Amino acid sequence: MDYTRYSRAVIMLEEKGREFAIRPGEEMKGYLRVETGNGRGAIRCVMQNVKYFPRSEYTYQLILFGKRGERTIHTILGTIPISQYGTGEVYLRFHPQDVDGQGNDYGRYTTAIIAAVSTGNPKEPLHPVLMGKTGCEEVESRVTAMAQVTASGGVDTTEEDGRDSTEAAPEAAANRRRTYNGFYGTYLKGVCAYLCSVSGYYREIRPFRDALKGARWMKIDNPKTMFLVSPGAHHFAETYGHFLLGYSGGDGGESPLRYYVAVPGRFRWEDQPDGGESGFQYWLALEEGAAGPDAYGYWIAAIDGDSGEIFSPVQE
Repeated sequence: MDYTRYSRAVIMLEEKGREFAIRPGEEMKGYLRVETGNGRGAIRCVMQNVKYFPRSEYTYQLILFGKRGERTIHTILGTIPISQYGTGEVYLRFHPQDVDGQGNDYGRYTTAIIAAVSTGNPKEPLHPVLMGKTGCEEVESRVTAMAQVTASGGVDTTEEDGRDSTEAAPEAAANRRRTYNGFYGTYLKGVCAYLCSVSGYYREIRPFRDALKGARWMKIDNPKTMFLVSPGAHHFAETYGHFLLGYSGGDGGESPLRYYVAVPGRFRWEDQPDGGESGFQYWLALEEGAAGPDAYGYWIAAIDGDSGEIFSPVQE
């Protein structure tokens, strides 16, 4: 497939597991909007009437399934945050020429599934909630392998001839070290995407005239919802009673998706959250042209909408 030319497709998702409906008498619904172009890809996932778990007993993951030769392949694209009202939305980026980091392009994946994943039992199978066809060229599909995916994100790797793909190096497989550093970035992306999806509940403001052009800002008056690991940011958000969340780019455009977190403070080192170590390196004044240690403004950190990494906007 030619991923340099822009294309868009909408994938309607059908209900597969009524037990995860927040209102059992109503059907669960969802869709994916897939966009590719200029060698990049983005998926907006929306779902409705899905059960909310306040203690995160289950999470919802978007998974693609397909075939490569005789082998079933799958990749987990991301987690969909769910509101207490049973709605979920997330914006995910991917590389269409190499979706899973193993050389499998998007055209190999024929089925999209949103599955409920147990966070307490890693051996519990995934629970299919919604499913749809990607519209990619169908090969002989055995997506029933979905039932073999466990909540740990693994897949039954037994080939059709009965050999396990880990047999060649059982010792290496047993000693493989797993790291979990990527969880924080995924969490940040999910929280930001959710807050932006319900931005209508917050007051939209225009705190900065020319800086960070194209960014839209909303004021969040509940400091306890601050989601960054930053004691300094929490302190100043609570001191002033609010923080700001901004976002720009994405939605299939040329500009990358960025989120911005801003906390009030003066242009003084003692007002800079964590001395800048948590990403708040960039300061903007509330009044145009204001400067000096007594000027009021906001310390700002940025979050990459693709990787979830925190950086200073001044680096771009």
